[in-house]
Amino acid sequence: MNIQKGKKQKPLRAVIYGVEGIGKTTLFEKVDGVLYLDTEEGTAQKDVDRVDIKSVSDVSEVCNNAASLPYHTIIVDTVDWLERIVEHDMLQRDKKDNLEDYGYGKGYKMIATEMESILRGLSRLNQNVILMAHSYVKAFNEPDTGVAYDRYELKLSKQVAPLVREWGDLLAFANYKTIITGGENGKKRAVGGKERILHFERTAAYDAKNRFGLPETAKMESKVLEPLLLKKTSSKKVEPKPDQTEKPKSKLAQVKSKWQEKGKTQADMTKCWEWLGLDEIAGEERFENLNVEQLTKVLSVL
Repeated sequence: MNIQKGKKQKPLRAVIYGVEGIGKTTLFEKVDGVLYLDTEEGTAQKDVDRVDIKSVSDVSEVCNNAASLPYHTIIVDTVDWLERIVEHDMLQRDKKDNLEDYGYGKGYKMIATEMESILRGLSRLNQNVILMAHSYVKAFNEPDTGVAYDRYELKLSKQVAPLVREWGDLLAFANYKTIITGGENGKKRAVGGKERILHFERTAAYDAKNRFGLPETAKMESKVLEPLLLKKTSSKKVEPKPDQTEKPKSKLAQVKSKWQEKGKTQADMTKCWEWLGLDEIAGEERFENLNVEQLTKVLSVL
């Protein structure tokens, strides 16, 4: 029997869900060492590292190679669209038109089984894993009091939603801060709605939980969650982004370099101008006066 004492360091398992357009995708955009598994092409306009997920096999490939990847955090954006991909793959594989073709409720159970397998695979990774998800408003009846009200829930099937909620050590709900004030004639009025807030404790209006002692609410900023990220990565070097790499020499620079290497003289320059049919600018033999097409011609004979 191996008895352990104290806190245990392990990668974060988190679920962040919220209203549409609140900025779930951009929350970690500026954090280094993050890889997005993009299931809905939501990162197309973001400067992030991504893998486009079109099938369940794409997720499996990432999980199988995760140990060699130079990222400390993997974000699934979004898990509700991943459920759609699972459904699509299953229907294609089994040559079915819709889930009802499997029999009453059977198709949804099959999706839940596949999603549970994916969650287990993500749990085995040494990286932090964050699942982003959309929310929707659902009517709810309290079973003990019979009181009815609306609440925000994960935009997942009723079979998959509890699996995702239970999977995470952190479940955060993202919404805009709104204040209700009394108006004229007793009518209430909502004000605000611009400040983004993360909620970490459950209320009647939404599900949330955290095992890290976070406050009930916090501003929706990456710095709130970054201290929770375990940032051990592989020794593999992260390739620089395109704007960080050495840019190729311009045509002008290439021509000048080659010309110098060949030991060409001013007399050669005059002959070159004649060959290009540029007699009209004789006496102004400078490569800066040539256009790209002319520079390309010169480069071809050097």
